[in-house]
Amino acid sequence: MKRETMQAKIIDEIKKRGGEVAIAGKYQVVGLYVVDVAKSGGKAVALLTASGWRQYSRRFGARRASLAYLGGRDDSGWWAVRVPGTVETVLGGLSWLRPAAVKAALAKGRRRVKRQGDVYFVLTGAPRNNFDALPGSHRLGLTDDWKDVVVLHGGHKPLILRGLGWRAYPQNAYQMGRSGRRGMGD
Repeated sequence: MKRETMQAKIIDEIKKRGGEVAIAGKYQVVGLYVVDVAKSGGKAVALLTASGWRQYSRRFGARRASLAYLGGRDDSGWWAVRVPGTVETVLGGLSWLRPAAVKAALAKGRRRVKRQGDVYFVLTGAPRNNFDALPGSHRLGLTDDWKDVVVLHGGHKPLILRGLGWRAYPQNAYQMGRSGRRGMGD
């Protein structure tokens, strides 16, 4: 897919999610554009950024501002998530999205780390599953033999978690829009 097409699709997705797609200054508007593309899980992921002077008010004046989003297409369709404006590469953005507990599990060599949409699952070895952090947009079920958990979320393929001891960790993400607060990266 061409960069321009991918950029347009991701910008459309950012708008749908209530995200900001440009920085408006006193004399110019700087829009998002693709600065990096890399493969993740066999799919292309793009980093879009914008950097410029944002005019806040006459009294407050202009301040340097930056935006950054990761986006791409997966089994559920087009997606976009806001990351810090300091992120410079797709790999840097993907690393930032991972919660500390997931990074720690991977560093310990745990191979049982799975992801579905905006949530990571880590097999901890505990005697039972812990899905307290699972966002309300996810639904849980059981396999036909009642041994394993099935996680359903949006248009994603069902994720089967075999055995006991799974823990859910939502990915890091900034809320869409101008708040800059961290939130769930739907």
